[in-house]
Amino acid sequence: MSANEAILDEGWEIKRLRDVADTQLGKTINPREKSGPLQRPYLRNANVQWDRFDLSDVATMHFDDAEASGYRLRPGDLLVCEGGVVGRCAIWTGEIEDCYFQNALHRITPRSPGVTNQWLLENLRWLVESGAITERARGNTILHLSQKELRDLPILVPPTPVQQALTELLKQTRESSDRATKKLEAGRHSIEKFRQSVLTAALAGRLTAEWRSESATIETAAEPPAGIEAGALPTGWTRATVEALAEPGAAVSYGMVKPGPEVHDGVAYVRQQDIAEGTVLIGQLAHTSTEIASKHRKTALREGDVLLCIIRNLRVAVVPPGIDGANITQGMVRIRPGNRVLGEYLAYYLAAPRTQQRMQAQYVGLAMPRINVRDARKLSVDLPPLDEQHEIVNRVKQLFWLAYKLTEHIQCASRHVDQSTQAVLAKAFRGGAISSAT
Repeated sequence: MSANEAILDEGWEIKRLRDVADTQLGKTINPREKSGPLQRPYLRNANVQWDRFDLSDVATMHFDDAEASGYRLRPGDLLVCEGGVVGRCAIWTGEIEDCYFQNALHRITPRSPGVTNQWLLENLRWLVESGAITERARGNTILHLSQKELRDLPILVPPTPVQQALTELLKQTRESSDRATKKLEAGRHSIEKFRQSVLTAALAGRLTAEWRSESATIETAAEPPAGIEAGALPTGWTRATVEALAEPGAAVSYGMVKPGPEVHDGVAYVRQQDIAEGTVLIGQLAHTSTEIASKHRKTALREGDVLLCIIRNLRVAVVPPGIDGANITQGMVRIRPGNRVLGEYLAYYLAAPRTQQRMQAQYVGLAMPRINVRDARKLSVDLPPLDEQHEIVNRVKQLFWLAYKLTEHIQCASRHVDQSTQAVLAKAFRGGAISSAT
């Protein structure tokens, strides 16, 4: 360790956790004790987050008096996740009176007067950020950190005044980062509200009201079919069902019930998770065999088709170029627009807040809420003439592009906030001196 100590300032040391603190695993869970007579609240891995506790779901189990004495939490205890996100930790401040902990957690109690629990927490945070803890953890699917490995962790120990100053600096940096993150999240929320407002205005005819008044002639898009009321629509608009707007002979229907096993070279198919931001994520599509796909030719895709998810969510997408002949799963329907409606206009209409609310009102099923295909077919659409549909699509695209660029700026700022916080943490821990000692 002498080579590493050479890069440390005077008075700084690298010690093992066992030299500065005591550690203890919590009580092992025994299913039989879930119904024991002395039920007491205890913390699990999921309850411990960074710098805080999630106490929305606190379990109980039996602790006899001897166990209660050994596993009772005390204010100031540093609790560290033994598995899952190994090393994640928080300092207990007595949020629940008479609370205990199980063996998914380590308790760390500083023994050296020169090391505080807050400084140990920052050490552990750096070891997690640098990957040093992950290297020591064991496990195939879920990593675990044993007591021995925990006690062998290197702890950087500066003089007490420096330790206090760095702890305060890290605290202030994190508080500033949290404030910035909240503002950026508010920005994201505002952009989403802006997108929804654009769709609401566009599909009520407000976005093109001036354009309509300047048009020399306005032709009605179509007469409303029987059973669909014209209602209060902008001049030249009418209503039609989704089914009536589909290309003749292209039924509005759901896709493959059983796509079969994934194959390397086959026919691509679109699932609900493959739809985002109004398009299909081509790079992540799964594939089925040509034999299975041939049985579902009626829902084979072509560029410009509109896809509507009907199970759990109501995502909408327009099929992009490059996947002609692909198919869809049972969780969505394909709508092939006829000559009375633009696919992009129809997709915007289906994604608009008011339309989404109408479809949600038709949900059936509790465990798996969905809309029936027949209800999707009968859904009415407010339909402008084709030239106004083109104008609406162009204006929505322009405004959505603005929203997209604003989102890019927010994402860039978020990365900067994260990197700045990590940089301060790295500098506080000597730019890697502690990780080189592991």
